[in-house]
Amino acid sequence: MIENNGMQNTAAAEVHVDCFLIGVPKAGTTWLAGALQHHPEVCFSEPKEVDELSDHRGTFNRLPRPVDWNRYRQAFGDRPGLRIDGSIHAFSDPDAPRKFSHWYPNAKFILCIRQPVDRAVSHWNMIRAGTHLEPNGVDWSDFAIAWRDGRLHGDSLYGRCFSRWLQFYDTNRFLIAKSENMKHSPTEVLSQVHEFLGVSDHDYSEKALELKHQSSDLKSLNPVGRSIRNAIPRNLRTSFKRVMPWLSYMPHRFPLFAAPANTLNCTDYHHGICATEVLPDMEQFESLSGIDMTQWIEETRQAAARIKRLRS
Repeated sequence: MIENNGMQNTAAAEVHVDCFLIGVPKAGTTWLAGALQHHPEVCFSEPKEVDELSDHRGTFNRLPRPVDWNRYRQAFGDRPGLRIDGSIHAFSDPDAPRKFSHWYPNAKFILCIRQPVDRAVSHWNMIRAGTHLEPNGVDWSDFAIAWRDGRLHGDSLYGRCFSRWLQFYDTNRFLIAKSENMKHSPTEVLSQVHEFLGVSDHDYSEKALELKHQSSDLKSLNPVGRSIRNAIPRNLRTSFKRVMPWLSYMPHRFPLFAAPANTLNCTDYHHGICATEVLPDMEQFESLSGIDMTQWIEETRQAAARIKRLRS
């Protein structure tokens, strides 16, 4: 139930938002948000992932709490432009569609997707490389164990999640972008985003376009790096990232500040673990969205078949 309906509705009306970048983690959202921050007609939330409207506030923080509308308002401030909230964990939150439709019935949504098994492995690598596991009492040492946790596989089940959003919004309210298209055809994707949002085309700098998917390959910060980062005020870090986005990635590339890499590539083993769930889900998503999932479906199906033959 949405708390204090009258007060919540008034607050939502005061914090106007036009569009939400609702997902998914490890699918190019950081690059897309970084590019759109340079568009003169766009006001992107600061930080990118405000995490106020949805109860999914990151991978592990799922506890319900009232919306802090003052904080939400500050994420946009008085900056002009079409407002976009980049809270990418909202897509997998079962209750988010109902809440969003109550507060923002006319909103638009951008959904970035990636081959679901590849996405899950990348997400798993990111969490293992960071400092999230021990404080949350989670054992994700093995991918098979991690996959059973809904906080990992939930973001890869696009069909299940999308079906919930379509209970409250029409499909024409969504723009769906594949991460591979962002990587290989960034200007084309941005043109599609501009048309969807109703803003003019923009001549992005080469530096902004070169940052595509860079964040997916970065190492996590070690304790020294995190201490230095946390000593810099958030608003100052955000300003640097907006004006010189490449600068925010530099500490992640220096051994003095970065944790040792411990990443594993997506293999047939991972597809074999996920196939039972992701194959029918991809078919459902294709049916609901009209997005061609054939290549991704075949990739998982063939990989799972190879694993099955090896084990037989």
